[in-house]
Amino acid sequence: MSWLRALTCAAAVLAAGCGGDGPVAPTRPEHPYDGNWVGKFVGGQEVFIKIEASRVTLFETVIEVSSTCGFGITQRPNAPIVGQEFTFNMNDSFLSNAPITGRFETDRRMTGTLAALTTVRRQCGVDPPVSLFARTFTAEQ
Repeated sequence: MSWLRALTCAAAVLAAGCGGDGPVAPTRPEHPYDGNWVGKFVGGQEVFIKIEASRVTLFETVIEVSSTCGFGITQRPNAPIVGQEFTFNMNDSFLSNAPITGRFETDRRMTGTLAALTTVRRQCGVDPPVSLFARTFTAEQ
């Protein structure tokens, strides 16, 4: 084999191995926020959020009514993520409706707020109304 033919073959192999057009930029996944998110409110209560197909499908936390009593809430809002944010109204028989909002800082970190709310039924031996301040949370995937 001549040196020119060998050089041509080597050049063809190298070009094929490099893809010819250079590296391809990675694409963003269709649902980048999907998964389980775990975090805490500023007061230390844990929060769990599940996201499927870019929709918030589960939100769980504990609401403290007093320093000695709290109760768990589970919400299944099916709220869409629009841009980098979501919002839905908490609907619980013991509490006033209050919006819950979230914003994604990255694909792995979010911040959010549970708006101020009031108890509407007796809970933990405490008669309503008990006003609860708005609280913020952070969560990571």
